[in-house]
Amino acid sequence: MIRPASSRLEVVAIVAACVALTGATVGYAILNGGHETAPPLQSWQISGLGGLNAADQAIYSSLLAVSDEIVLTYSEYGDWLTPDDMQASLSPPFYRDGFWEQNGSVQWRLVAPKTSDVNGGGAYYIGTNARLPEQGAYLLVLAHVHAGLASANQGQVWLSRDRNPPPPTIIKPEALIQAGWRQIVPYRGDDEYRKVRGIAH
Repeated sequence: MIRPASSRLEVVAIVAACVALTGATVGYAILNGGHETAPPLQSWQISGLGGLNAADQAIYSSLLAVSDEIVLTYSEYGDWLTPDDMQASLSPPFYRDGFWEQNGSVQWRLVAPKTSDVNGGGAYYIGTNARLPEQGAYLLVLAHVHAGLASANQGQVWLSRDRNPPPPTIIKPEALIQAGWRQIVPYRGDDEYRKVRGIAH
């Protein structure tokens, strides 16, 4: 009588191989893995979490949200939404309601070039004459956006501590930095972790 072959030895061998492979992978990751950290802020940048007061944070968040609508409208119709357009569509921070008053009643203006070689090839919205004492001016830059293209750069928000600076003639980063504007950098997951845990930046 011939006994059927047992698969116990093969099962044990496969489990042992899996355990060894998993252990080797974890060991390699522990020994050679590095913790990626975001690059530190430059002198011309400001954190979207720790560097803004409440009014600045509210306006910054609103500008990021409305920038998508602006870009989509421009991509479809080839025209920039004006502050009056966004007043009519109830879009903060342009819509003049309680939120607008609570956050400094900022006055908005659209500066859009007639040709692509002006202002670095894009448009911007500048918000000035804020009424709160700690506020400055805001800049939503939408550069290199062309009608008919599906992809576009996300808007960048810049902050000036001057309440009423002159509108930039060039919206390239180097020119804005030289004029005293600071780019607001969106906060990351580790920023939120630090905020919740009360860890200093």
